[in-house]
Amino acid sequence: MEDLDDGMIDQTLIGGAEDDIKSHLRKVTAAFIKLVKIWRSGLLSKNTKIRIFKSKVITVLLYRCKTWRMTKLGEVKLDTFLHKYGGC
Repeated sequence: MEDLDDGMIDQTLIGGAEDDIKSHLRKVTAAFIKLVKIWRSGLLSKNTKIRIFKSKVITVLLYRCKTWRMTKLGEVKLDTFLHKYGGC
């Protein structure tokens, strides 16, 4: 098993992908909320907001996603997030 920098065992390698996805969704939701002033701003175009969303929010969501063992439930959770917040 692969050790993480903080000394924890990578749960995605032993079947904890759902927990990892939930954790990433909590983190990315927090990141999205921190940028609420940007989303509400009338000074920025929708294209600019989408670029910010992709660079700041999606990167947090997909960090280490190559280690996830994707399930249908995980896929639904990720899709739900993108449909809920992806339009900025």
